[in-house]
Amino acid sequence: MADPDPHSKPDPDDPPRNKSGWGDRFFGLSPRQRNDAADEDRRQKHAMAGAGFELAAGIGLFAGLGYLIDRWLNLVPWCTVTGAMLGMIAGMYLLIKAAQKQNGG
Repeated sequence: MADPDPHSKPDPDDPPRNKSGWGDRFFGLSPRQRNDAADEDRRQKHAMAGAGFELAAGIGLFAGLGYLIDRWLNLVPWCTVTGAMLGMIAGMYLLIKAAQKQNGG
């Protein structure tokens, strides 16, 4: 992994890169090890947030397609409800897959 741009502003959630605190000395972590763990934790949180957006997008997309079919065939609201349910199933499948991947399973 390449080092971040030295001219970019640090993330406020990042601990200082060159200072070690009492917790680091207690647990025997170097500043580099501590920051690698923080980066990995942030990466996992972003992956799960992305999976949540996939869930919402799946529901919206399938419900939208169902709505268009409802208007075309004049079946209100059956295709919209069916589309939303299919979107929820597909989104939950992707969410579960992402959670399993994050947990190493």
